[in-house]
Amino acid sequence: MLTREIAAPAREVDGAARAAIGAMRKTAKGPSGERATGGERAPAAAAPATWHGAVRQFKRELLERALADAGGNRTHAARALALQRTYLLRLIRTLDVPASPRRWTVR
Repeated sequence: MLTREIAAPAREVDGAARAAIGAMRKTAKGPSGERATGGERAPAAAAPATWHGAVRQFKRELLERALADAGGNRTHAARALALQRTYLLRLIRTLDVPASPRRWTVR
């Protein structure tokens, strides 16, 4: 039972990673569809130099997108990503994701 619970999010992350790689490949091509040459490449600062840097950048962008889609609501973003809310908060801190500070509301 546990392997099914773990396998589903792993497949989702794998699919999201493949989609991100496909999007990166599309942007690396020139307007006529051929691959960009040395003079047309994006700046080196835009692409991470290491595997860990690429994973960190992917996680940051995924968290930023989920928070934007949830209107800044961290609980809703955590549910959308199938994460525990506390783990999402830890990722926000460790990856330096810009998130608005928690606002307390009186009901």
